[in-house]
Amino acid sequence: MKIWEALIYGLVAGLTGLLPVSFSGHAAVLQDAFALSPLTQGGGLYIRAAITLGLSAALVLAFPGELQLTCGELARRPQRGKRARQPSPRRRAVLMGLLALPIGLLSLIWCAAAERITRLSLIAAFFCLNGLILFAAGRPGGQKDARALMLPDALLAGATRLAAVLPGLSPLGLTLAVCRLRDLRTDFALRFTAMLTLGFSLCEFVYRLLRAVVVGAFSASLWLPMLVALVASTVAGYFALQYLKYLLHREKLRVFSYYCWDAAVIALILALINA
Repeated sequence: MKIWEALIYGLVAGLTGLLPVSFSGHAAVLQDAFALSPLTQGGGLYIRAAITLGLSAALVLAFPGELQLTCGELARRPQRGKRARQPSPRRRAVLMGLLALPIGLLSLIWCAAAERITRLSLIAAFFCLNGLILFAAGRPGGQKDARALMLPDALLAGATRLAAVLPGLSPLGLTLAVCRLRDLRTDFALRFTAMLTLGFSLCEFVYRLLRAVVVGAFSASLWLPMLVALVASTVAGYFALQYLKYLLHREKLRVFSYYCWDAAVIALILALINA
């Protein structure tokens, strides 16, 4: 893996992995269009692990204090008596996230198989589906807080992760869509999605690092590309999240629908060229 390839992957990962437009789909298109080294074998596995860690760092930087508040809710002892029946909105959100997390982590079981999907026409179809979901969720935000989150919502948020490993589908986008379709407030939907995505990303980093150690090929020359990919994905991811905040508070989520459909057209054109 060359340094310039790691830089491209890191920048694209930050800009697309933390926007609802799918990094895996973009990585497949880039690899086909520019003959980049793959992230699914050899030293690319270490670069992918570094990118995942960078995305986690971007989430922490973009939501300062949110992780501390979430951990505080986990460490706090549950109340007894009458108050225990009505937990605070933040605590309820944390509990729903804890229910969604283990379901979503089942996606790691077939993550490697999903990464083998390189047929651009199929990736274009997933881009279209992602765009349709975002378009449906692009209506104005509701007024509900975490009290509106129910067990089926937590199960659905976790289940979307099972499908979101497919290239062209966005894990962050599908989780955000679940929150928006439940008419949750925009600010809460974004914070809940960010913390749930952070939990997934940290667990995914451990998985990808272990996978790289077991089946990857490490060499000393990978240290610099890994560092470049880590820094690039962190910086790009931070600014991508700021842009996402800007668009969501202006009720412009559907902008990403049009982008996904444009990406699908590009993928189809490349598929026709390669045919």
